[in-house]
Amino acid sequence: MLEIKNLRFSYKSGDLIFDGTDLKIDKGCYFIGGANGSGKTTLIRILTKLAQNLYKCEMSGEIYLNGKKDFKPVVVSQNIDSCVLYDTAYEEIRFFSLNSDFIFRNPDDFFKSWKLEDFKTKNTNKLSYGEKQRYLISVALSFLNRDNIICLDEPFAFLDDENVLYIKNLIKKLKNEFIVLFFGHNQDEVFDIADSFFVIKNKKIIPLDYKDTKIEIKKSFKYKNRNNTVLKCEGISHNYMRKKISFEIKSGELKVLYAPNGSGKTTLVKILSGICEDYSGSLYLKGSKADRLALLESVFCVLSNPDAQLIARTVREFIGNDSFYLDLLKRVGLESKMDCYISHLSYGEKQKLLILYSIFKKKDLIIIDEPFMSFDYETEVSILNLIDEYLKNEGSVIISTPKRNFFDYLDCDIIDL
Repeated sequence: MLEIKNLRFSYKSGDLIFDGTDLKIDKGCYFIGGANGSGKTTLIRILTKLAQNLYKCEMSGEIYLNGKKDFKPVVVSQNIDSCVLYDTAYEEIRFFSLNSDFIFRNPDDFFKSWKLEDFKTKNTNKLSYGEKQRYLISVALSFLNRDNIICLDEPFAFLDDENVLYIKNLIKKLKNEFIVLFFGHNQDEVFDIADSFFVIKNKKIIPLDYKDTKIEIKKSFKYKNRNNTVLKCEGISHNYMRKKISFEIKSGELKVLYAPNGSGKTTLVKILSGICEDYSGSLYLKGSKADRLALLESVFCVLSNPDAQLIARTVREFIGNDSFYLDLLKRVGLESKMDCYISHLSYGEKQKLLILYSIFKKKDLIIIDEPFMSFDYETEVSILNLIDEYLKNEGSVIISTPKRNFFDYLDCDIIDL
C-alpha cells in the first residue's frame, strides 16, 4: 500500500506544487493526470527521492510503501535519451547482467524473454523513440532490487498502436502484484486497464470520475489555392528508412508524416531539416537544389527530445524579452514560468516552449517530431490555433506521428512512410 500524508512541496525557484495533499492506494493500475506543469513529473521525483537529493526544494509530509519510508520504485522516465548508457542494446544488457539484482545472467535470455531479438545488434542512438521506450520499460522491470511500485511517465507517448497494446497487456499482468502509477494526460488511453483515476489539481491529488474525453472538434488544415512549393523531395532514402519517399509541401500547407515505430520518421525529419547529410535523393527549397546550409537557414525542427535544444539556464535566458514571444507564452499559459529554471519545467512545458520558439523564428518550414505527446487538451487546442495562424501567414508545417488517432481530430494530407 502507498500512503502519502499531508505532502507539501515547492522548488525554491517557484510556487507550491503540492499543498497538504494525501493519497492512499493498494495494488492495481492508477491513472494520474493533470495539466502541463501541475506536478506529475515532480511527484515521480518525490517518490524516487530525486527531488529531495538533486533539486533545491522545500518539502514536508510523509510517504510510506507498505509501512516503509525507504523504498525504490521501478521508474521509466519520459526523458528516455538520458536513460540509455551504451552504444548497443546488447552491450548495455551485458553490463546489467553483471548486477546481482538483474534477472538475466545471459543477455540473450533478456532479448528472447522480452521479444526484443531485433534490438540486439542495433545502435541505441539509432532506435526510434518508440523502440527506446519499449526497451527501457523492459530493462526497468528486469531488476529485482526494486519495490512493488512502478511509475510510468507518459509510457505511450512515442509508441505506435501495436506497441501500446503490448504495454497494456504487460500492465494488466503487473497490476496484480504491483502498484502501477500511469502518469499522463489522456485517461482514454487506459480506460480498459486502470482501476482508478486521479488528477493533480489545485495542488492536491484528487479522485477523478472517468469520462470519455475524446476530442469533439475536427480541425481542417486542407487549404485551397496553395501554389508556391516550399520543399520538394525526390526519392529520399536512408538505411534507417522503411522505403524511398517523394512529396512536396507548399507555402501555408500542413502535412502529417505517419509511420509505425522504427520506420524512419525521425531520420527523415533530420534529413529534411539539414541535421542528417547521409541520404540518397534530392531536396529542393523554393525550386533550388538545397544543401545543408540552405535547409538549416529555412527549416526549424522541433525534435522529440526538447532537452537537446533548450540550451539555457532559465526560460528568460532562452527567449529574451521580445514582446511577440512573450505574447505567445501567455497564450499557452507559460507567462508565469519566465524566471523558472528550464530543468524544473515539465516535459510538456519544454515541448511548448520549443514549438513557440519555432513559430517565433518565422522560418519557411517548421517540422515537429512527434508533438502533443505530453499536452493536455487545452494546450493541444491553443498550439493548433497558433499553427493555424502560422499557416495563414504563409508558413508551412510537417508533423510526424506514430499514432493513427491523431487524425481523429486533424483533417490534413498525409505522408505515409
